[in-house]
Amino acid sequence: MRLVAWNANHNNKRRTLEQNVELLAAFSADVLVVSETAPPSDANPTGALWTGVNGWPGLAVVARTGLVLEPHGANPLSPPLMAGYRVSGRVGFNLLGIWPVQHAGGLTYSQILESALAQYSDLLSQQAIMAGDLNSSTSVSGQPKSHQRFVSAAEEIGLISAYHHQTGEDHGSESINTYRHNATQSFHIDYCFLSRSFVDAANLGIASGRGWSALSDHSPVVLDIPDAAFAPL
Repeated sequence: MRLVAWNANHNNKRRTLEQNVELLAAFSADVLVVSETAPPSDANPTGALWTGVNGWPGLAVVARTGLVLEPHGANPLSPPLMAGYRVSGRVGFNLLGIWPVQHAGGLTYSQILESALAQYSDLLSQQAIMAGDLNSSTSVSGQPKSHQRFVSAAEEIGLISAYHHQTGEDHGSESINTYRHNATQSFHIDYCFLSRSFVDAANLGIASGRGWSALSDHSPVVLDIPDAAFAPL
């Protein structure tokens, strides 16, 4: 099973959701989690499930290769720009797509992330993937303590960052970053957090190259988990 998470940078690159899905087609992914993207067209040929506010970019989840998305009952009451799904088909797992956005006077990024863990605690308790642009890193000014608090809270419910488990690097000391803030600053803020039952079998890569840097200020995160690692849900 391959999942790709990507922030499509709609605020600077005004593509349709369908165009973003087509750009990701080369990965041959089973599931796409696309943040900062336009909503589907009325025809919605991709079958995307989208969450957001009309007129603003949102979060889209697309299931392919015969997999099916079943929305979680908590979605209507969840914080904005996140949605949980039961994924079924040749493999079954629980998925939380997330793109926290901080507004003046509202919840901070870490508060949004921690509220997501609480809101979807049942979904994330087994065979789960939490994926997206989390806008959080110990390298970001003002976030060292709050990001680590979120990481600890995720670990308490059994979710581990695939990148950090795979590389052995600490949060904030990543050798590969996923987001280019400007010409001199970049950060690792796009993640796949996995249930412990997945992390040893999983492989996570970060797409690079001038092609992707021209399309977005974020790099796609590519997660592979062998089908044999999935138990029946």
